[in-house]
Amino acid sequence: HTMESGGLFLPLGLLAIWATLPPASGQEKGKVGDCPAGRIEFVRPSRIYCMSDQSCPGNEKCCNTGHMRTCLLPDTVNPGYCPEPDTGLAQPCLVSCQNDSACAGGAKCCAEGCRVRCRSAQPARPGVCPQRRVSQDFTPCTNQCGDDRQCSEGQKCCFAGCGLACMSPYTGTSASLPP
Repeated sequence: HTMESGGLFLPLGLLAIWATLPPASGQEKGKVGDCPAGRIEFVRPSRIYCMSDQSCPGNEKCCNTGHMRTCLLPDTVNPGYCPEPDTGLAQPCLVSCQNDSACAGGAKCCAEGCRVRCRSAQPARPGVCPQRRVSQDFTPCTNQCGDDRQCSEGQKCCFAGCGLACMSPYTGTSASLPP
């Protein structure tokens, strides 16, 4: 009898881990924008590559897509980063955009103190982050970077299984990328 009751605890334990994963949809108060629309199917636990928006670099959000959960750029967010704000000049407090979709030519809607305006984007570093599964060891996660600009030359800020870290990206053709 002890074998049967002991065997029941493992599936219940896995269910408890699965139930404690935060939602990847728009329920979380996280980063601006909505995940790209796509067919969402049952997300396999082995294909979870982010935990929340905070486990994604830059403006990316943690999104369910197909059978996996991964970091993606929201529909209304243009790629790249806002440049450093102009300093030293008194600027009028004008709000000329609400989000990136209000900016032409791939520009970013950037907040600079009380001023919000469209600015040419600084490009993200080339390459694709390696996908790391969420580690389930329940240690607190720390971020070593917030976006690519905080990493050494040739590295990107990527989800590392538990928090963000600077990593060497996959570069080159899509044929050379892992599935």
